[in-house]
Amino acid sequence: MIRQAITIRGLTKAFGRNAVLRGVDLDLPAGQVTVLMGA
Repeated sequence: MIRQAITIRGLTKAFGRNAVLRGVDLDLPAGQVTVLMGA
């Protein structure tokens, strides 16, 4: 089984009433380089 360095479940982010993230799940394995980019 791969060991997870970071686990996120159900992440939500809003600016006022404007939801920009809803229900985001993310698993990042230990020892792996990951880049998350957005605009």
